[in-house]
Amino acid sequence: MPRPSDSPPPSSQPKRNRAWWRWLIVGIIAALLLIGSFHFDGFVIRFLNDHPHARLRAFGRFVSHYGDWPEHVALGGILWAIAYLLHSRRWQRIALMMLVACALAGLSSDAVRFATGRPRPSTHIVDGWYGPHTDYNHSSFPSGHTSASTGFFLVLAFVEWPAGTLALVFPILVGLARILVGAHHFSDIVASFIIGIFCAYLVQRYFSMRATRLRAR
Repeated sequence: MPRPSDSPPPSSQPKRNRAWWRWLIVGIIAALLLIGSFHFDGFVIRFLNDHPHARLRAFGRFVSHYGDWPEHVALGGILWAIAYLLHSRRWQRIALMMLVACALAGLSSDAVRFATGRPRPSTHIVDGWYGPHTDYNHSSFPSGHTSASTGFFLVLAFVEWPAGTLALVFPILVGLARILVGAHHFSDIVASFIIGIFCAYLVQRYFSMRATRLRAR
């Protein structure tokens, strides 16, 4: 028979129940947003085809080129180096969190893209889910660029709220750019935001709990 000291505090079970309800609600909202976004894919493609704009496409190519994961890793490394030189352990930790979230979101997106095999809009292949594929033409869903950028910058928004939310301009621009160059559907970008948000939250939560445990020693 367990001793009274081994039993969880009376308030722990209600807290767990509330946490599960929050996750369930967030999951339902994310699923509804993703499902709803598929209905806009055709409209967005038709709009871009009917209103071609050379400068916008050039902007999309520029942002796509410099908004990939190597540039994010370089930026995170520079931020960590500056924090190290300034002896700021807090910003070293933030830079590390941003890099981990970026990597986790990017790898998660790559796994989903491999499994789904959705064609990119620019290929003019009939849209659908073609199963496991490794080629570029069947790697539309979701956007690795956007997921990695969202994970990277959303960590900054979490730890420096609300000023850090200004950094979310960058993943939004990356997502827009990927649509403009015909690399992704609108729903691909929405899915990428969801993956990036989830990964950034997990990383921020893990590092926060780890820091709490270390302080308690």
